[in-house]
Amino acid sequence: MSNILKKFPNLKIISRDRGVQYRSLSGPYQHIADRFHLLTNLTETMITELKKNIPREIKISIDGFNKYEETKNNTIEFSNNSFSIKYKEKLNLILEIKEKSLKGFSTRKLATEYNLDRKTIKKYIDMVNPNIDSIYDASNRKNSYLDPFKFEISELCNNLPASKIKLYLEEKYNRDFSLNTINYFIRKHRLRFKDRNVEKIKSKQNFIKLYRSRLIKYIFGWKINNEDKNIIEQYFNNICDKYIILKEYKEFYYNFKKALVNRDVEEIIDIIKSNYKNKVIDKYVRGLNNDFQAVINATKYKYSNGCVEGNINKLKKIKRDMYGRAHIQLLKNKVIYQSLYF
Repeated sequence: MSNILKKFPNLKIISRDRGVQYRSLSGPYQHIADRFHLLTNLTETMITELKKNIPREIKISIDGFNKYEETKNNTIEFSNNSFSIKYKEKLNLILEIKEKSLKGFSTRKLATEYNLDRKTIKKYIDMVNPNIDSIYDASNRKNSYLDPFKFEISELCNNLPASKIKLYLEEKYNRDFSLNTINYFIRKHRLRFKDRNVEKIKSKQNFIKLYRSRLIKYIFGWKINNEDKNIIEQYFNNICDKYIILKEYKEFYYNFKKALVNRDVEEIIDIIKSNYKNKVIDKYVRGLNNDFQAVINATKYKYSNGCVEGNINKLKKIKRDMYGRAHIQLLKNKVIYQSLYF
């Protein structure tokens, strides 16, 4: 590189990326770090880290990002006779599966991990109220929370369907009852009741899938369709509660880019000299410190070869798509070969 530069004795300014081979060039040159590469290096580093820490898909409940937490955090009072140990274990299993599902685990992966059928996994994920919906799925249980209402149900089931019994009990005792639980309870204790067509109420919790790629575009201010943008803006704070690095990256990138584009030297110096808890940001800033003067010059001067770099990258991509990665001689051979035979 030094030998090439000697061919241009009038050269005074070098606009470059921050590779070590360019930094070490000696001579009467004014080094200017290219703004294009400053931002590209930052985004590539952040994207790599985001892909490690955030699942490809994030499920957002339309009723709230962490609706499963409401169920999980509700205090359930287990009396000695009302619930079996198996029920407690199963409830914890359901909540654990729902939590992992919201974090992006696929149904296939969960089925393999827990050695369960995919339909069972899907049923657990779709449960709106696991406290009630899962009660009668645990086997070999002797007690039920409906035991205190056994005689009342036995009288009502002679004249009313289970759906009406459910409404009656809920109004009278001001608590929730499961239709499936009442049906199972009637069958289990062999209570006499008339055959009726009972409407099965299935309640599914609806989710919105948010892809990581859209989230990445949003935090860097890249082009994104309005629908995804509105969803992200609505739930961004909730998402950041689970993935803190999103907020950290968004704030740092916005501040750094703003200072760079506006060529605010004081702000850039302040950013470079600050300490950061995030390891990725801290490592990037240390790299800027190692090439401090060139980075400062990027804000002082208007020179930047970003436009040239962008066009070169487009040409390089076309070349790779057509011929693959190849040095000059191999590329020449490929071009000649194609021109002869195709």
